[in-house]
Order: sequence, then C-alpha cells, then structure tokens
Amino acid sequence: MKRVDVRSANSMRSALWQALRPDLSGADALVMAAAVADYRPAQQSARKLSSGDASLTLELVPNPDLLREVGHARHGQRPVLVGFALETEAEAQAVQNARRKLAEKRVDLVVANQASESLERDDIRALLVDARDCRVIEKLSKSEAAERILEFVARTLGEKTA
Repeated sequence: MKRVDVRSANSMRSALWQALRPDLSGADALVMAAAVADYRPAQQSARKLSSGDASLTLELVPNPDLLREVGHARHGQRPVLVGFALETEAEAQAVQNARRKLAEKRVDLVVANQASESLERDDIRALLVDARDCRVIEKLSKSEAAERILEFVARTLGEKTA
C-alpha cells in the first residue's frame, strides 16, 4: 500500500490513474471508501475574499466521479471495485440507490450506510449490495466491518481467477 496525499478531486484523479495505470493493471482491487465532494467552486481565488456589504454568489461545478470513470474503463474482471453510499433515505430506498450505483458505476459492491448510523461513531451498520444479494452488517466496529468488505473482495478475486 502506498499513501498519496491530495488536496482536490482533480489531484486525486491524477494520483488514482497513476496508481492504477491506464490499463488498470496496477491493482487487483479498488475500495473507494471516501468520496470527494460532489461539487467544487467554478473559480478558485489565489487570495482571500474580503468581507463586505455585498452578497457573494458561489458557482459550483461537478467534480469527476472517479469510481464511475474506473468502472467504465474496466473491460475485464479486475480490479474488483467497491464503492460506498452514505444515505439519509429509508433502508429500502438506500438499497434501491445502491443497486442503481452498481449499474451506473459498473462496480462489484456498494456499501450503503445511514449517516445517522455511521458518522462520528466507532461502530457501523451497513448494507453490502452486490449484483446477487444484499447482506446486512449489524452493528460492528468499523475495523470489523472493513474485514467483511475485504472478505467480499477476496472471495470475488477468487471467483474471478477460478
């Protein structure tokens, strides 16, 4: 494992593609556990914007969807792709959203979790949604939940090499 610090979605994109290589041969699996913001300011300022009496309008533009880019570039079975979906919707809607993300991003697993059951906590309850199933991880430590996710990755790698 190699850590690469980034400060923006575009620098994360560059680091990701450098690690994966254009043919995606640089990894057997990719777990995108933390997403960048969906939007960024359209213009950056090299200097501080001073306060004043006038209101300020901030134009936002979409950031690239990095996992979707990798999913659409993947033509074989590797790397195994795992994404996360932090939800505020009811569980049934969260499963539906995860299934949509599976298809749209062309990934192998979406880990869907409720914000209220995940953020600022040491434990987590999550749904592991793949093309065949939806399994619930009941309250586990986040490290135990990570082990379950990695078990899925290992099992999927085993299936894809068999």
